[in-house]
Amino acid sequence: MRSDTRRIAKNSIYLFTRMALMMGVSVYTSRVVLENLGIEDFGIFSVVGGLAVLFSFFNNALNTSTQRFLTVSIGKNNVMETKRVFSMSMNCHMIISFVILILAETVGLWLLNTQLNIPEAKMHAANWVYQLTLLSCLLGILNVPYTGSIIAYEKMSYFAWSSVISAMLKLGVAWLIAISTSERLIFYTALLVVASIIKFVIDHIYCRIRFSVCRYSYQWDRNLFKEMISFTGWNILKMGAVMGVSQGNNILINIYGGTVASAAMGIANQVNGNVYGFMQNVQTAFNPQITKTISCNQTEDYQSLIRMCAKVSSYLLFFLAVPLVLEMDIILKLWLKDVPLNTGILCVFSIASVYIDSLTGPLSAAVMAHGSVQRYQIVTSVLWLISIPAAWLYFQIGMPFEYILISKIIAQVIILGYSLYFLKKNIVFDVSSFIRNECLTTLVVLISSLWISYLIISNFHYSVLGNLLLSVISSWAILIIIILAIGLTHRERIAVKNLLLKKAIAWKK
Repeated sequence: MRSDTRRIAKNSIYLFTRMALMMGVSVYTSRVVLENLGIEDFGIFSVVGGLAVLFSFFNNALNTSTQRFLTVSIGKNNVMETKRVFSMSMNCHMIISFVILILAETVGLWLLNTQLNIPEAKMHAANWVYQLTLLSCLLGILNVPYTGSIIAYEKMSYFAWSSVISAMLKLGVAWLIAISTSERLIFYTALLVVASIIKFVIDHIYCRIRFSVCRYSYQWDRNLFKEMISFTGWNILKMGAVMGVSQGNNILINIYGGTVASAAMGIANQVNGNVYGFMQNVQTAFNPQITKTISCNQTEDYQSLIRMCAKVSSYLLFFLAVPLVLEMDIILKLWLKDVPLNTGILCVFSIASVYIDSLTGPLSAAVMAHGSVQRYQIVTSVLWLISIPAAWLYFQIGMPFEYILISKIIAQVIILGYSLYFLKKNIVFDVSSFIRNECLTTLVVLISSLWISYLIISNFHYSVLGNLLLSVISSWAILIIIILAIGLTHRERIAVKNLLLKKAIAWKK
């Protein structure tokens, strides 16, 4: 267990480095893209590109499934089984890619050309954006067995740096928009496809060199295919519901608010994606170990890993979220210059939804490792989808745009409760301890740190950058104090103390 903890810590460092670099690049890239495209074209890119990405929910579902089967087979140290899982995974992904292509070129085109609120003069560019984004999605789906292998083997150093390279390519694309004399929207999307192809090729070369199992050979195992498709199918249902809510919200915002509101939602989605990615990096480091301990029925180990994952990812999220929430308007102005209306409040609620995900994430990983996912995925998918008609109803009665995300957060809280109930019924898991020590404790830490930080910051008035720096320093100091005072159990506090003493002794030597 100790060596596994060291591996998790090391992988977390790689992933945090990845996310810090990617967030910095992504924030600057978004500013350059918005400045060069303009609000209208940026809004079109957000809603049309999002429509194409709607079909890539298969990608996330397949990624979860592939990682799960590869991790279990690697845990058994069976090379032949792992090779068979990889090849069958490639077969599944090729089949799914064909299905997505058919759906995208029929249902997707109908939605684009008949339902979305896009100016007539921009329809030609919108169709190009759609087709090019679809090509990127298909490449991503075919790349899943390779990225799944990288994570299953816990090669997070390569995963981190390859992602940074991908982000730098996107930044280069953003800079190149300025040289286009016409149809910058099409030019930008085409260059993003080139960046996706480069990432696709690099991942394939790395996996073929490092992992002997990552060499596709056609073989057909009917029983494994049924097991993988069944598992993947229920994941697709869940991921489809999640993506349907996300893109359904985008479409509702576009219908009721137009392209400017779509731009605001697009920016909020980017903030959500970056903050979620920051939190998800911790959970990505934990997930392979959670899967292996559950598959080996190591009860004490997997319960400890699930609790640790939820608490650590939540607290690290707070170090990013608290300063963002307190200074959202200032940050948006520094980032974007021209900020669409309602962007700030949408970003705040997007960050709130990530906090709920930080608690639900390790529970979902445990359910996936357990393997019996049918009922869980059906119930959670229904709970997700209910938020769409709720959001539509809010708009019908004239409620402001942020209510579209409030309905999403309510659904997330209910799903968190159901995840705890499901685990209690299917594996050995202490639900009351999780609610007390992870859910309620982290919530108290978050509310206390926001309230105290606000009281301190509101009494000082410096320059814009001075206030921003004060917010970061004071909120981080307050978070550290509150986490040490009330955010840790007695055993966790002793472990932190021993770790700090050990580091201090090593530093003196």
